[in-house]
Amino acid sequence: ARGATADVPRPLRLQLLGLAGGRVAAAGVSAIWLVMAARLLPLAAFGDLALLLALGAILGIATDLGLTIPLAEVVATSPASGRAALAVVVRRRLVAGVLACAGIAAAYLVAASDRSPLVPLVFSASVLATTAYTSAYAALRATGQVGPEVVNEVVSRLAVLALGTAWLARGRGGLLAAVTVYAAADVVSALALGAQARRRLARSEPAPDVRAPLALRAVAPLAIYAVLGTIYYKVDVWLLGLLRGSSTVAPYAAAYRLVDGLLLPAGALAALVVPRLARAGADDRRREVHRLAAVAVGLVTPAALGAAVLARPLMGLVFGGRYRAGAGALAVLTASVAPGAAVLVLSQGAAVVARSRLALVTAVSLAANVALNCMLIPLAGALGAAWATLVSQCLLAALLLHALGWRRAATAPSGDRGRRHPVRPAAGRGHVA
Repeated sequence: ARGATADVPRPLRLQLLGLAGGRVAAAGVSAIWLVMAARLLPLAAFGDLALLLALGAILGIATDLGLTIPLAEVVATSPASGRAALAVVVRRRLVAGVLACAGIAAAYLVAASDRSPLVPLVFSASVLATTAYTSAYAALRATGQVGPEVVNEVVSRLAVLALGTAWLARGRGGLLAAVTVYAAADVVSALALGAQARRRLARSEPAPDVRAPLALRAVAPLAIYAVLGTIYYKVDVWLLGLLRGSSTVAPYAAAYRLVDGLLLPAGALAALVVPRLARAGADDRRREVHRLAAVAVGLVTPAALGAAVLARPLMGLVFGGRYRAGAGALAVLTASVAPGAAVLVLSQGAAVVARSRLALVTAVSLAANVALNCMLIPLAGALGAAWATLVSQCLLAALLLHALGWRRAATAPSGDRGRRHPVRPAAGRGHVA
């Protein structure tokens, strides 16, 4: 991992180390909270919580509308547009958030064990708040400021851990209590990050017109990709709950949580790809994407190998004896970590370099993922879902490499890379992260 990090330019390396370190710390706190929730909640209730969080990710991404990548590019190339662009994005995403909340509630009530409408209603506050503070994240990252995001991620997770554990330990509230602490933390995060963004982003007088790069036509391909990509990553949990029940979801979701932790360094690197490519020349973009993807794979592979070897004791140690049933799924899922790390970076690069192909590639991989889950879950439960994830990640990585013209990037002289697919100046295009 040290060698891989050394391949990253120093300014980007500092941002990567800060963001990755903060995300790892936040994920560690979040993992402790989920362990406590798994131990303090009944198995079915924890399965319902995992289901709700997955649905929040799937349908909540619809609130992105393809706007966060263009927002990052607009701010990176024209810092004076920061406040105006952020305001436009937040307003649009809040409107989309209301519709997403209705969809989350409907999908949850169909598959959950606890079908109280109060649970998805409280969770709606979390969805709406997330649209605001994740937009602020994207804008601040584009200016090289990752500090507010790092601090907020860690502090908000600590608050959820402290309040949630104290509440559940008293034997009160159950699933609703767990959902309430998520919502409260996200609302506070939205208020805090909104204030930070207003203070840190440059303000121009008069405010620049940012409508062109954020117009629907400009961001539509990325909006489609964002929705399809999130469904791709979370649909297995919903299908597992639908086909096998919440008790089967619990050990699989626990195993997947560990895999998400393994992917954190690659995710931090992926979050910095769009601002970096926005400032790069068109000839260098493909080469840079492939290099960063290789770095991402190098960052995550050693830990993934260790988790594969220790899958059974790791599941029992972290989540308790009831979750050792998910050891087989964890062992298979760790094999998907390397292609998954490449996918995180390559997809962000494709959003800049090969946007017209990104949605199609993601749609093909999603169709394969759903088909594999529908075939394998009835046969093997959580283990079948894990195999579907592994095959789908390998397929998506291969398709993204093809879409980015990996052979051309690997063989062409550096001065020729990218000339066959010219990219117009970033300020005239919309990108979403």
